[in-house]
Amino acid sequence: MRKVYRLQAIGGSYYIALPKEWLKRFGLGKGSHVEVVVEDDGTLRIKPIEIQEEVQEELSKIEVEVQERETLFSLLITLYLRGYDIISLRFKGSAIASTIRDAVNRAKNILLGFEIVDEDSFSIVLQVLSSSDTEIHTLIKNMCRIARSMYLDSIVALIERDAEKAYSVEARDQDLNRLYFYITRVIRKKVISGIVEPKELLKLVDLRMAVKAVEEIGDDAKRVAKIVQEVILNDIEIDINNIERLKMYVDELDEIYRNTMNKIEKVVPLPELLESLYRCEKIRTELSNFRKDLVEKDPKALTLLSEVIYSYEDIATHVYDIISLIYSSI
Repeated sequence: MRKVYRLQAIGGSYYIALPKEWLKRFGLGKGSHVEVVVEDDGTLRIKPIEIQEEVQEELSKIEVEVQERETLFSLLITLYLRGYDIISLRFKGSAIASTIRDAVNRAKNILLGFEIVDEDSFSIVLQVLSSSDTEIHTLIKNMCRIARSMYLDSIVALIERDAEKAYSVEARDQDLNRLYFYITRVIRKKVISGIVEPKELLKLVDLRMAVKAVEEIGDDAKRVAKIVQEVILNDIEIDINNIERLKMYVDELDEIYRNTMNKIEKVVPLPELLESLYRCEKIRTELSNFRKDLVEKDPKALTLLSEVIYSYEDIATHVYDIISLIYSSI
């Protein structure tokens, strides 16, 4: 809401009243501390240094009367991502309790820190048991490590025809998704807090897009793992020379990805950024040409391998996007 305030003069100083709604929102009063920042364009920005825990808790609670059981799962994910810490579900009749609990358990399986803290015949109370001070970059690095292990183990499983390794990649995707949802929640809570500086806000938006790209890398790696399972189950023979060639491209891409992971919090010189982008695009193009050559030689026999290569093309595209977003502070 935009308002015009008149300056008041007392002695040799000038004063201005702060909006009551703003003071109430952050639990501020006489003696509270605020930070005053003068921007380069002359804008004066005021933000609270300490926010009362009672206010934070009040803002993060919501009570829901469950009417449509079919949409409850999606609703829980939405409320989690919007930053609510305590979600109270109310319903009438114990007959629908089991259906509601099934939806709650499904949500718990993919949402990090989401637990039932209270329950009776007509209600379930859920709470996100986590710290508000969670370091985003640490979480992102953890997510990047899981995604990396997935695409590396997928190609190794193909070379070694190791079904167990392929199954483990598929299982890891759930852990990756849980981190993705949690990081998205942490970022959104920071954005809607109203106290994030403009530069940090832009960085948070970039990081939100970057973690989505990492999550998609996991999806592509999972797709490869499923193909590997099919190859092993049906005893399909694939030329080891073609697999080794693919492994060479994956190793080159992995070098770029690891370098990117190690510089998430750093400012990278423009020449280095451009070099990483160039190398990533070069690998993607080489993978694409490799796939097309194989399909032309034997379209039917090489269908599964071409799908694997296509998935790694997608991974190269996602790595390219991550480089662009994480290094955008240069």
